[in-house]
Amino acid sequence: DWQIRHEVFLHGTADDVHSGVDIVPSAELSDANQFTILLHVKIHDRFKEQNYRLALIKMLLLEQMLGAFLEDPSSFNTISLNPPDWLVHGLDHHLRHKELGRPSYFYSGFLKSGQLMKVEEIMKPNRAQGLNPLSLEVFRASSAVLVGALCDQKDGGSSLIALLQEMALKPDFDPQSLIRKHFPAFRETGQGID
Repeated sequence: DWQIRHEVFLHGTADDVHSGVDIVPSAELSDANQFTILLHVKIHDRFKEQNYRLALIKMLLLEQMLGAFLEDPSSFNTISLNPPDWLVHGLDHHLRHKELGRPSYFYSGFLKSGQLMKVEEIMKPNRAQGLNPLSLEVFRASSAVLVGALCDQKDGGSSLIALLQEMALKPDFDPQSLIRKHFPAFRETGQGID
């Protein structure tokens, strides 16, 4: 039962030449107090499937964030609806890892090597922007370990939804405080995730 409508608009072909923004997610509230999550996608010659996949994950996270406004849609504020990079990339990497059937030793190798980013580094706003390919992959793997650790906790799914809804209501939230609030078993060490 979907309470929030999702619409994806695909424009163009793989032969089109395009520069600039090619994927735009947004959320709208209609005059009838109904939410819609929109995704406009411009297909072109250099289109990257990963960016589209990340946008779809962002749509699903936006849906959970909008849950905070379902009882009182008039309190909706689009500025607050921006799922953090660590959650978008971490969820994508975590799901792809599971989809490919890779065992957890992939992440245990990162943990043992000490190459994971510290939680406070992962959670910086717009952290994925401007990273070189190697740094981006370390960021994605580190974020996936964090997302996996949170989801594996008791009531991880419902805690994640509560976290997203509180993020929507408090645009200037402290991510580590909110995580500790919604995931009491969350711990970290100076080297990263424990």
